[in-house]
Formats: sequence, C-alpha cells, structure tokens
Amino acid sequence: MESIVSALILYIQAFLGFADIDLSSPRIEIIYEPEMRAVACPGAPRCDVLGWFSNHDEVIYLRDDQDVVNDMYARSVLLHELVHYVQHRTRILKYKNTCVTWKAREAQAHYVQRMWLHEHRVPHSATRFGIWLANFYNMRCPRQEVDMQTFRDGTEENNLQ
Repeated sequence: MESIVSALILYIQAFLGFADIDLSSPRIEIIYEPEMRAVACPGAPRCDVLGWFSNHDEVIYLRDDQDVVNDMYARSVLLHELVHYVQHRTRILKYKNTCVTWKAREAQAHYVQRMWLHEHRVPHSATRFGIWLANFYNMRCPRQEVDMQTFRDGTEENNLQ
C-alpha cells in the first residue's frame, strides 16, 4: 500500500504543481461502513462515503470494501482523499471553512480524480461517480456564503475545521 500511496502523492504533486514539496504519507485506516458513518456522516442512517480525510488528525479513512491494490476505481477514491491531504498540508486553498470553500476543495479533488481515471482508462459509471458528482455540482450554498469576501488574501492563518 505504501508504494501506491507514494505514487499517488507524486501524481498529485505533479498535477497541481507542487513537485518540489516533500510530503510524507498520511496515516490510512481501513474501517467498516458503520464506523465510516460515525466519522463522515454522524447521525445519518446510511452513508455512501467511500473515503474521508480528517484534517484534524491527518488520517485518511477508507471503507473496508475499497480494494486499492486490485481495483483502480477504489484507488481513485484514495487519490481523491490524498488530494485533500495535499490541500491541507500545502495550504493550497486558504480560506474560511464554508460551503463555498468546501465545494472548491471538492471540485479540485474531483477534477484530479477524473483526470486520473481518464488517464488510466478506468470506466466510472453513473452509479459509482456521475450521479454523486451531478448532485454535488447542483448543490446550492446559502446566498450569504456566495461572496468573494469568503476568500482570504492568504496572509491569515488557514481556518480549516
């Protein structure tokens, strides 16, 4: 798994232009769906999240049904979470933790994931990726958050919570 993680981090760094930054691998924990629900979807009766990056303790949680060694789509889920790790470590997206900024981080992670899937000729059906992505892009943020004042000039400390 370590070699897969290292290769994916190198891909992300090259893709986003951070090849000269040395990043260690984050801790990765494999957890069952009920545990994922507790971490990523607290209180929800069901949780479709396959991976989750916690920026509080820099841990990537992957659901136990994600075989990143043999399944390239599952590997792309890990790649997506590693993008969030790189965003966090490099502070590439410095702004308040709002709906708008969450969408910006997700959009970047999904873009990198889609490009990787395309480059590796991995089919991603509507049921696995497209429907969620369509719902994500159609999600509306509260009007008060859609304001350029949300973004900081980069001089303040990042407020990722």
